[in-house]
Amino acid sequence: MYKTFVDRTNLLEKDFLSVLVIVANTLSWYFPFYAFFVNILGKSILLAALSIHYVGAIGFAFMGTVLTKKFSSRNSFLCFWMLIGVTSSAMMIILDTGNIAYLLLVSFFSGISLGLGFPTCLAYFGDHTRENNRGRLGGIAFFASGLCMLLFGLLISFSTFTVGAMLFTLWRGLGLILFYLTKPKQEHKPQVPAVSFKSVLINRSLVLYLVPWAMFSLVNFLEIPMISAGANVLFGASFTFLIPMSEYGIGGFIALIGGAFADTIGRKRIVIFGFMVLGIAYAVLGLFPNETLAWY
Repeated sequence: MYKTFVDRTNLLEKDFLSVLVIVANTLSWYFPFYAFFVNILGKSILLAALSIHYVGAIGFAFMGTVLTKKFSSRNSFLCFWMLIGVTSSAMMIILDTGNIAYLLLVSFFSGISLGLGFPTCLAYFGDHTRENNRGRLGGIAFFASGLCMLLFGLLISFSTFTVGAMLFTLWRGLGLILFYLTKPKQEHKPQVPAVSFKSVLINRSLVLYLVPWAMFSLVNFLEIPMISAGANVLFGASFTFLIPMSEYGIGGFIALIGGAFADTIGRKRIVIFGFMVLGIAYAVLGLFPNETLAWY
């Protein structure tokens, strides 16, 4: 069974190795980094910091699609983007929670370090995978990401703030080095016609993708403050930080199964099932908020 699974992917090809490195390193760096940063923010500055973070992420996501064309190759742009992530992590080492201006600057810069190159990163994944096995490869990439997030989250939970910031810097830097070493020497350039943002946004297929994705994100992220507050009361701050890391770790294993099914029975069914499970999970918490078993 394992041989069949691997044979139907291009996991062992060098091209996909670079994809695996950049996707897994990006996800396993950003989400713990984001949770780590938010954890130190006071209530008075939390909304402002998050607002400026997402403004930077969204604004520079659009800017990145234009900026990538200014580089000699897409690989060079992705290396530059990862270097920004190293810099934003390093800025945390000298963070002073009493300096509001510096906190907002770090929040904005961390948003840039995600948004600027993430669309190109996703395009890089799509260009180096085939449609018939994209679910499996996506599952493998998310499995690696989830496992790294879980291990990294555990490591950070036992570290001081300064040591944690240094670990984030080293992890993003290691990802940059590995990507540089594994990236293909001959860059793959798919022949695609030039398109405008308008033509993309009015595309029916994209709209049918964006609507459920936006709803999923809205429900999931609106619940985070309530879940964090409840978990903090029941288990304490350390466990509250580990909750999302544990979710990604468990999700990584499930992604392997979901990816295989996506390529066989269809992605729409898997997406619908995912929505159902998310709804059930939050319904259980809503009905039994004081039960420890419901939280597990």
